[in-house]
Amino acid sequence: MKQIDSYYYFRLGLNLYEKVTTPVREKYGLSYMEFVVLLFLANNEKYKKASDIVEILGIAKSHVSATVNTLVEKGLIQRTIDKDDKRSSILEINDSAKEIIEEGRKAQKEYHDLVFGSLIEEEMEELERLQKIIEKNIKENL
Repeated sequence: MKQIDSYYYFRLGLNLYEKVTTPVREKYGLSYMEFVVLLFLANNEKYKKASDIVEILGIAKSHVSATVNTLVEKGLIQRTIDKDDKRSSILEINDSAKEIIEEGRKAQKEYHDLVFGSLIEEEMEELERLQKIIEKNIKENL
């Protein structure tokens, strides 16, 4: 079986994502990590804790903590104590972030269109099928 350099494609995809999101990040003075965390919270409403970001995105706890602190300082998100777990905070997006999120989502759509726009429906379905197999293989071996 031919070996695929999956890290190369992963890195290539990240490079394109960084390029496509740069205008939005520069316009609003956001670092790459601030943009990623803000859009993660906006696009995944069921995840509201820093620990969710760490687990789902695989970002170091220290990086998430520093990024959340900066987003709070910039007034883009707020942190409230979790009623069920006083040691934990709930992260909520402030109205001041709405415009950034709207433009960020447009950049994410542009990225998606650039990467997948030339695939026909059947190819997208096959890609999704293959991704599920790959995800299963990875999770079984973690």
